[in-house]
Amino acid sequence: MIPTGRGRATGTWVLFLPVLLLVSACNEPRPDSIEFPISGCWQNEDRSSFEVWAPGNDASLLGFGVSLNEGDIAGFEKLAIERQPDGRWIYVAEPDGQTLTRFKAVRLRPDRLVFANPGHDYPQLIEYELNENQLIARISLLNGTNGRTFAKIRCTSPPPPV
Repeated sequence: MIPTGRGRATGTWVLFLPVLLLVSACNEPRPDSIEFPISGCWQNEDRSSFEVWAPGNDASLLGFGVSLNEGDIAGFEKLAIERQPDGRWIYVAEPDGQTLTRFKAVRLRPDRLVFANPGHDYPQLIEYELNENQLIARISLLNGTNGRTFAKIRCTSPPPPV
């Protein structure tokens, strides 16, 4: 008999989500290029956070993120989405000069990118989703808990110099 209690079913899904993500990570997407129109400048509503992306020399995407606090730089992060020699895609983040961290591609679609690194403390999951003219970025643990969502729109003016 399959348990049907609301708490048990939810608990079961929470337990199986990391397994499903790991299984799908074994079958990482390996397209020649990423058809995700992220290039350009993105900002949050109050212009305190920016992400800027540009095509690299190959199929990669290079970017940076900057956070401001009263006009001063509060945080800076180097970013990249790169194709590895074996054809796999990774997301690379190096926040504020900390250790560089790689996340393997789990899903690459024209409207959604998902990257995972189960061995990283936080975040373990990074998602980008395009919704009309809005870029939604989500970070969380692999099981979806401790999530944070960042909504950005195309920049109305260039970001401040970094």
